[in-house]
Amino acid sequence: MNEFPLTINIEIASGKGEDDYLADSDYPQTVIGVFDGLGGRSAGYDGETGGRIASREAAKLSKEILWNQKGRLTKDIADELQQSICKYLKNQADTKMGVSRLRGSLANKRLCTTIAMASMPKQKANKEFEVNLAWMGDSRIYFLSPTKGLQQLTEDDLESSKDAFQMIREDPPMSQYITADMPEKWQIHWKSEKFQESGCILACTDGCFQYLPAPWDFEKLLLETLAESKTASEWKELLIEEYEKIRQDDVSLVLYPVGYTEFEDIKSNYQDRLANLRNYYNSSTDNHDHLIKLWESYRSDYEAMLETQRPAEESGKKPDGNSSVAGGDNGENLLNRFGNKLRNMVSEKENLREEDDADKRKQIHELIKQAEEMERRGYIQETVKLCQQVLKLEPDNIKANLRIGQFYYEEAQYEKAIRYCEQVARRENETYIEQYSWALIYLSWGHFYRKNYSQSVYYFDMLDAYNSKYHRYQLDKNDLEVWAISLVEVNEYDRAIEICDRLLQENESHVGACYLIGCIEHKREHLGLARHFLYRAISYQDRHQSKIQLNLVEEAQKKWQKVSREINRNRR
Repeated sequence: MNEFPLTINIEIASGKGEDDYLADSDYPQTVIGVFDGLGGRSAGYDGETGGRIASREAAKLSKEILWNQKGRLTKDIADELQQSICKYLKNQADTKMGVSRLRGSLANKRLCTTIAMASMPKQKANKEFEVNLAWMGDSRIYFLSPTKGLQQLTEDDLESSKDAFQMIREDPPMSQYITADMPEKWQIHWKSEKFQESGCILACTDGCFQYLPAPWDFEKLLLETLAESKTASEWKELLIEEYEKIRQDDVSLVLYPVGYTEFEDIKSNYQDRLANLRNYYNSSTDNHDHLIKLWESYRSDYEAMLETQRPAEESGKKPDGNSSVAGGDNGENLLNRFGNKLRNMVSEKENLREEDDADKRKQIHELIKQAEEMERRGYIQETVKLCQQVLKLEPDNIKANLRIGQFYYEEAQYEKAIRYCEQVARRENETYIEQYSWALIYLSWGHFYRKNYSQSVYYFDMLDAYNSKYHRYQLDKNDLEVWAISLVEVNEYDRAIEICDRLLQENESHVGACYLIGCIEHKREHLGLARHFLYRAISYQDRHQSKIQLNLVEEAQKKWQKVSREINRNRR
C-alpha cells in the first residue's frame, strides 16, 4: 500500500494557491496535515500573498520538527509547533514586511494560516490504534468509519458556535489561527483518540467540505469514488476530477488508512456504508425541513467523537446590543438622563431631548466597547461595521473614524483612509493624544503613497511638532526616510538633508539617507560630496538587507558611476 498517504492539492487559480499539506510515513509514526493560508487577512512579500507564504512555511517547519520527534505528536510537541511557527513567521514579517503600524488597534494579522495535523501508527492488520491530533482554525481531521461513517474529530475555532450543517450555509469568522502576530491567549488544541476498528484518517482544508450541500455529501463523494476505483491512484484521480467540477476554493486533502493491508480490503469494508448513504441521505431536495431531519439523524454518529456537542446558545457567540461586553449604565448617564426632571428647571420637551441624548451616548458607548472587543479578538470586518454604526449617531466620533481610517489604510485604500483620518486630525484634543498621533501617521503615509508629497510633508511636520509637545510618538527610521523623500519631491533640499542627518545620527551608514543626500548634492552640482555619499550608500553591508535596501544599493551604484564619469570629464 505504498500509494498512501493519498494526497490532493488543487489550486483555485494556478500558481496562486494558499493551501499546503504534509504527508510523511518515513517516521516511525505516520504524520498527515493540512494548512489553509488566510490571504484575505494579510499582505505578503516577494510577489506572494501572506496566506501562501504562511501555509508553506508552517508545513515546512512542521515537517522539520516532527522529523526530529520521529513523528510523535504530544501536547508539548504541539505547543512547540505553535511557538516555532509563529516565531519564524513573525521574524519573516518583521524583516520583510515591517511591523504593522496599527499597534493595539485595527491591525490586520500578518502571515496567517490554519493547521490541522494527525500522527498515527503505520498501516497494520491490528484494528486497534491511537491517533494524536493538533489543530487551530477551521481545517479539520476526520475519521472515516466503515460502520458509522464520517466523524469529525476536531472542533472548528469559530467566533460563534455552528455545527457542520450550519457552517455550510453561514461560514462564520474564525476565533483563532496561526499568525505572525499571535495574541497571547490563542492556543493550539491537542487531543488523543483511540479507535477499535479499521478506518481512514483524513486531514482537510475547508475547500473539501464547505461547498457541498450537506456533511453527508462529503462522505458520499469519498465512498462513491472509492467504489469506482481499482487502485489508490485511481481513487485519487477520481476525487480530483470531482473537485475540479465543484471547487470554489483551494482543495487540500490527505488520507491515510489504518488496519488494512490491501486496497480491495478498503473497498469491500465500505460497501455497506455506501449503500446506507445512498438509501437514506439524499440532498437533492428544496425541502429545508427534510434536510434538517436528515442532519439530525446523521449528526449522532458524525459528532460522536467531538469533545463537546454544540448547543444552540454558547458564550462564544457575537455580542449583541444587550451583551455584557458593552457594559452597563453609569452614574453620569443616569444623572444626564434624569437630572433635569429632578431639578424641575426645564420643560418636559427639554427633558425628553436630554434623555434622547443620554440614550444616544449610551448606545455609542456600547457600540465602541463591542468594536473594541471584536478588534481584540481579530474580527476586523465586524469592528468596522460597528464603527460605521457609531458614525451614523455621531459623525465626528474620534475613535470610530480612526478605526475605519486604519482599516482602509491597511487595505491600501488610501483615499478613504485619508478621509476618515482627517476627521480626527481636525480635532486636536488632549484627551485623545494617541488617536490624534496615529491619524497624523496615516495621513502622512497615505498622502505619500498617493504621491501627494506636499500634503505628506505637511502632516509629517504636524506629527513632529506634536511629538515635541507631548512626546507621544517617536518617528522611526521609516517615517524619517519617507519624510525626507517627500521633501526632495517638493524641492525642499535643505530640510531633506536635515532629516537625513537625523537618520545618520542613529546609523552613520544608513543606505537611504546616504543615497538621498548623494542625489541632492548631485542636483546642486556638488559632485565631490555627491560621490562621497553615494559611495557610502553602495558600501552598505547588512546580512539582513531587505529587497528595498538592495535596490537602493543598486540605484546608488548606477548614480555613483554617473557622478564619477562627470567628475572625470570635468578634469580633462
